Amino acid sequence: MTQQTPHLPPLYLFAVLLFVVGRFLIRELRERKMLLSRLYVLPGIAGCLALFLVVTTAFLFPATTVLLAGETCISLGVGLAVGLAVAHFTTVRLGEQPGSVYVLGSWITVAIWIGALALRWAARLAIPMADVTATQSANAALLVMVTAALAMVRYRVALKAKLLRESGIVTPVSAA
Repeated sequence: MTQQTPHLPPLYLFAVLLFVVGRFLIRELRERKMLLSRLYVLPGIAGCLALFLVVTTAFLFPATTVLLAGETCISLGVGLAVGLAVAHFTTVRLGEQPGSVYVLGSWITVAIWIGALALRWAARLAIPMADVTATQSANAALLVMVTAALAMVRYRVALKAKLLRESGIVTPVSAA
């Protein structure tokens, strides 16, 4: 007897897609404050979840360990590249409080995140819904990719903040 994943109606998938894209639009196009002391909390949590999912997948489906290892390595590389691209087009400025920065994305960063999401959807469409092993493996790879991207963006934000601090460049907060 083969295992099957639950099938979601296309309307729910469309709603999830709209929610994710809308979230990225709001998040990337609005300046947000980040505390440097908490910069790696989200990538740390995502990294723990990714590690758990990869290890669990390897134990549940030992026949796919080599494939999972390859997917994980490729996802790590793609995630780092996505994170580097997003960080390149992200504006970082020092906050008025020590240890805080303001970060602002752009339409380019939105496009990069949506492109990464499209990669995930393309992989999802290539995998039959009933193939639980491949679906689990792809989900693990996606979480590795997102974690790597988040970690790279946060690293580059910290690096830009350090360079701004060392150069003495401080821009006032707009009264918006």
